[in-house]
Amino acid sequence: MKILHLDDETWDSGLTEYALSLARAQQKAGADCLFGAPRGSHAFSAAEKAGLPVLDISRKWAKAGQILAETGRFGPQVINAHTGSAHTFGAFLKFLSSGPRAKLVRTRADARPFSCKPLSAPLWALTDGFIGANSAINRSFRICLPNGPQDRLILQGIADFCSEGAPAPQGKTLGILSRLDPVKGHSTAIKALRIIRERFPETKLRIAGQEQNVKGAELKQLAQDMGLSDSVSIEGFVPDKKAFLLGCDIGLVPSLGSEAVSRAALEWMCAGKPVLASSVGGLGDIVKNGETGFLLEPGSASAIADAACTLLDQPDKLRTMAQAGRKRYEQFFSLEKFTAETYDFYNSLLTSSKSDGGI
Repeated sequence: MKILHLDDETWDSGLTEYALSLARAQQKAGADCLFGAPRGSHAFSAAEKAGLPVLDISRKWAKAGQILAETGRFGPQVINAHTGSAHTFGAFLKFLSSGPRAKLVRTRADARPFSCKPLSAPLWALTDGFIGANSAINRSFRICLPNGPQDRLILQGIADFCSEGAPAPQGKTLGILSRLDPVKGHSTAIKALRIIRERFPETKLRIAGQEQNVKGAELKQLAQDMGLSDSVSIEGFVPDKKAFLLGCDIGLVPSLGSEAVSRAALEWMCAGKPVLASSVGGLGDIVKNGETGFLLEPGSASAIADAACTLLDQPDKLRTMAQAGRKRYEQFFSLEKFTAETYDFYNSLLTSSKSDGGI
């Protein structure tokens, strides 16, 4: 199958990671993928590094004729657009194609609410399928477009980096693996640690991730102001992600919003760690509340502390949750399942009798 992915987002994001991981896995599984992204963007660089053929869609409307010609030579059967502007451009490529028309799929894996924009009917008439990366996205799509194209919920999967098994968590170290950004809730976790240490004074918090809109020094200062300098480590970018994950006992995803997809939550589960996560975005699709971790009120340090203390006070429960999380990852969030479900959706569109529509 020939698949053209279009992702014109210029920065590293959850939706870009969704698109890249899917394209890499599809290529590995034998599909012929072409990845369209603006030259100089994270998506373009990461696709090149992964060995994917890339299509430069910088200034895509100014270079539309050139891109249309390159796309025509590739001859995609499916055009998968991962942003709103890429969706519009994908419809343009489909409509003006001189060969057999590709099936146009819009994948939505970002946290902004789905909405029907004025004059969008022609765009959706050219769209054959919609993929929502979490159940809330899919529900809002169907509410907005009850007579829209075929849709499917497809949750992101990740490669198994802990197939040999993870050590049983001991319960003394909490970890956060995410970019340093206010929306990720690092300060809430630090405040929670102060409460936790009143009952479990040996507990520590490790924070890994690149600086974005928060400086590591700011988090260090917050920890110092709260008397936690010796128990909070700000580690920045960690080249060995697996070692970091396995070096923690409980994974935290304390985000205040966003998390349409959460690679971090999946990585904690793959590593065999229970997850304490905010009930935002797609985290409710990933964490089984009370079984593989806890879903908590966003921004509540006391909620994080209560959940962590429950596990620290019951080591058997902590280990049971860890095992259940690993099993849930294997059952629902493997890279193979992610790829197969998407491929099956593409095939259902390619074999359907739905007309291509028109403007």
